[in-house]
Amino acid sequence: MKFDWRIPLIILIIFSMIQFTGRIIPMPINIVIYTGYSMNPTINHGDILISVSKDILRCNVGDIVLCYNGYMQYISHRIVEVHEDKIIMKGDNTENFDPPITINDIKYKVIMIIPRNIWITLTIIPVITMIIVKHKELIELLKVHDENITPIIFIISTLTIISITPINDTPIQSVISNPSVELRCIKVLNHNQVIVKYNVIHTQMKAVEKCIFKVANKTLTLEAYLNGSDTIIIETPIELYQLAYRNHLEEINFKLKVVFDRGCLEGEYKYIINWRKLNTTIINKVLLIENPNYIPINLSSIRIVYINLNEAGFTELIDIDELNPITINPEENYELKIEGKAQYAYIEFRYNLLGVEIIERKQIDFTR
Repeated sequence: MKFDWRIPLIILIIFSMIQFTGRIIPMPINIVIYTGYSMNPTINHGDILISVSKDILRCNVGDIVLCYNGYMQYISHRIVEVHEDKIIMKGDNTENFDPPITINDIKYKVIMIIPRNIWITLTIIPVITMIIVKHKELIELLKVHDENITPIIFIISTLTIISITPINDTPIQSVISNPSVELRCIKVLNHNQVIVKYNVIHTQMKAVEKCIFKVANKTLTLEAYLNGSDTIIIETPIELYQLAYRNHLEEINFKLKVVFDRGCLEGEYKYIINWRKLNTTIINKVLLIENPNYIPINLSSIRIVYINLNEAGFTELIDIDELNPITINPEENYELKIEGKAQYAYIEFRYNLLGVEIIERKQIDFTR
């Protein structure tokens, strides 16, 4: 059987064009070869990444994506955080986070990883075997069609070398000569703790030297400590939020002084708290009252009215229960169990929120 050199040449052209074109203009599908060790063991050195344009598949936290700066510098890392104006990525095998990027820097979402031992076995070994077996026919082919084939082979080989150049394992913007520290986020874990996260590059946090909160006219020095290589945890006492509540404040301002191995950082920060009404839910004849706030809420009055509906359609008062005031602690629930004394129970309770009296009313139907 005569060797047809056009078949492998066509396959090589298609493969090269997919890879090379995907770096110049957006393509639905892109194929690259990975190099480096920052994504081990998920992606290993030499694995092939098959990806789809981000315009086709939306990128979310946990996805592995491809972004690039120019035609040759690529990075493939996992998205760990998504904010309004920036995205944070990180290698599975690295401790530090990458510098923030925007959604426009991401071009493709990785949908398949082909291990190197599989694609090498299925492609390169058969090609080498074919060359060894068909070497005489290849030599004759080059002699006969030397003028036509040689330029084509040169062009295709050049495109192939460029297209299969392994993607850069180094994050975009990562060539930094000086230390870099950037605030990543501030998050309230609960009424007792606030976390502050940084992007820390080429330096290490050593200690929190100062943590000062200023609420209204009062200054509080709070305990803060390191948690890992990029996170600070601040212990927030209930007094802090009680001060903010009494002064009708929703913005909390504080200062941090953090010591690094190559200097120190002093920053002024803020976060927002929302004072909200109590959440009420009826589950199995039980009134569940949830306090979403960071301070205790006092229910000053609780009344339960039990009513029947007689055959004539008139209401009949059966009983009234006046309960003692109760306090619902921050971020906790209170279960009010209602007795089935009548067909219907009407619960009314009152509490104060930012100086305004709130009246809540709920009904429980015992006929159902």
